Amino acid sequence: MHCVLSGGAFMQKSICTFLAISICVLLVFMICGCNKNPSNKTVASKSEPAQKPRNIWYDLNPTGPLVDTILGEASHMYSGPEESWSRNYELQKLSEAGIKRFRETISWKDVEPADNEWHFENTDTLVDMAQEYGFTVDAKLCYGVDWAEPSGNDSDINPEVYADYVGHVAEHYCGTMQTLEIWNEPNLDHFWKPYPDPAHYGSMLIASYIAAKTACPDIKIVFGGLSSFDNETLILGFWNFLDRVWKAHPDIGNYFDIFAIHPYTLLQFTAPEVSLSVDDMFTWPDFETMIGMAKDQLSKMGLASMPIWETEFGWPSLYIGDEDQAAYLARALLISIKSGVEVCHWYTFWDGDGTNTTPTEDYFGLFTYPAGEGETSPKEAYYVLKGMHEVLGRSRFAADLSPRLLLPAGVYALAFLDKDTGAVIFAGWDSRTGYSTEVALPFPENATGYQLLNDHNDVIQEGDGDKIVRVILNKHVQYVKFED
Repeated sequence: MHCVLSGGAFMQKSICTFLAISICVLLVFMICGCNKNPSNKTVASKSEPAQKPRNIWYDLNPTGPLVDTILGEASHMYSGPEESWSRNYELQKLSEAGIKRFRETISWKDVEPADNEWHFENTDTLVDMAQEYGFTVDAKLCYGVDWAEPSGNDSDINPEVYADYVGHVAEHYCGTMQTLEIWNEPNLDHFWKPYPDPAHYGSMLIASYIAAKTACPDIKIVFGGLSSFDNETLILGFWNFLDRVWKAHPDIGNYFDIFAIHPYTLLQFTAPEVSLSVDDMFTWPDFETMIGMAKDQLSKMGLASMPIWETEFGWPSLYIGDEDQAAYLARALLISIKSGVEVCHWYTFWDGDGTNTTPTEDYFGLFTYPAGEGETSPKEAYYVLKGMHEVLGRSRFAADLSPRLLLPAGVYALAFLDKDTGAVIFAGWDSRTGYSTEVALPFPENATGYQLLNDHNDVIQEGDGDKIVRVILNKHVQYVKFED
């Protein structure tokens, strides 16, 4: 997601006003509200007492995919045939963290540099290596290529010409790739020049779907991941681009299999649970609400069962710090899983070198910028992502325990069930700034012991005789694994 202004003078003025007010709101938020408590410590003066233990483990119904199949990373890996230590390093570290998939561009200019001249050697190396590691590659197909749009206007691309590229990719990687995402953030003029065009994007999506399914019937087509904010959001609301494509093509729901969103929070700064109103004229919703808005739009189109993916989400650590970046990663993932999102790609693996004209763009990474070969180190977010894999990877979401525990708004308690053992796993946190909450968890039926774990999967305490586990929830996700 990039903060880019375009369109008419009124819209530019509206967005500039919105951003100016937003920055003021955030400055107040930063001064007055940021939680800087160290990991797994509490604020005694603002601690909520534990409720009396109650039966909370009834009607646990595991739904959705295994957590391990949900976790992914939106990558910028080098895909060419030459040796690349950074590519090798990224694949190795993702594998060590239990990540099973990543999103990568199969660039049009690399695959078809001239009309009907095909060069898959520029992408085969990466795809082959991914297979060796056991990764799923979620391909993103973009952007324009000079010979197909000499004007530089993406709306001048002939949909059948673009679809020919999509069809050739589908044919070449049939059986190797499972999904093709049609463009990236087509609702932003940074990625669809000179300005977004819902009608033309819809025409390209329809032609691409037909070409891809003809070449490889089992491949899934992903609606290009939408940025959470665009030039029409103030007037038309979140995910308005999908609605405008639908209005231009009422049958568009027949031409994609998965809807993708990029639910970045306000200025990529606020926590995933935070909803902020600006000057009583606009509300930037929290993570769960943004997902709900996407579901509402799909339902309006008769697509209530359409899978939703996050092909990008993330926070830069530049202003919030590594600790909060990691905390937000875990919390956003759990909120997404609870909300039924089927794939979540964290953006991205590497920090940049710090020279980007939009400074925050260089600080989304799981690893620091590699000044030289091997000169990098993991950030806190990497360890938290790895910890989630280790604790929850073989489990499915089973229940929202928050109402059963009578928890206040902003405090989360979720239950998961391990696919292999049937054991119960608890995940919880308190997102409220400066607060902590104690919860009392009774042992599930047949449980004989437990481990209380932090978000790195380090053991905080364990036992086998108390029958009640007391956990003080704070801004960091904590887990309780019950043992049968």
